[in-house]
Amino acid sequence: MNNSVDQVVKDLRYSMNNNLLVNLTQQNTTVFYTGVVVALDAAGAILITYDDYGLANGLVYVVYGDIDDIDFQSEDLTKMEGRIRMSRQLKLNGTKQEVMKLNSKNDLLTQILGNSFVDQQAIMVVTQDGNSVEGFINSLSDFEFSLSVIDKFDNENVTHKTIIKPLVRSIEFLGTELKLLTDSKSVLFAKHIDPQVVDG
Repeated sequence: MNNSVDQVVKDLRYSMNNNLLVNLTQQNTTVFYTGVVVALDAAGAILITYDDYGLANGLVYVVYGDIDDIDFQSEDLTKMEGRIRMSRQLKLNGTKQEVMKLNSKNDLLTQILGNSFVDQQAIMVVTQDGNSVEGFINSLSDFEFSLSVIDKFDNENVTHKTIIKPLVRSIEFLGTELKLLTDSKSVLFAKHIDPQVVDG
């Protein structure tokens, strides 16, 4: 189903006002997010997301034009609501929802990028061409931002990518894996240590 932007915004606002769990499907991809809408602006929305076990797993910003469908009622959502309740009752690690202080003076994308830059939090950005990159923001302007992109297989292979803000489809931030990358930043960007041979 390809909803109009007006209908997408209406559905997201309904979810936010009623604290409803939704499945949000993106266009031209099999990726979807399960979560609760916590903020809207003229261009996109922020959701608190949950993994398959019902654990809170950071937040995602998605632009309206990239949203294909919003599901409020399904067997999958009913099961997920049960998992979320169970994980909270058991006080499992990861049940605490990440929060982000937002204001009405700036658009959501600017605030996400600004906070990630200041706090040096790892983010995952998906652009209009479908490419995704993970890394740390090293420069930021009104029109674009630059990322130090992480190569998980070779930490010495650091590249830099400049992204124009209007080309952003979605940004994941403060999720479990991204927080691990943030905590490991000093190691990821350190020089390799020569192998040490120990005899005896």
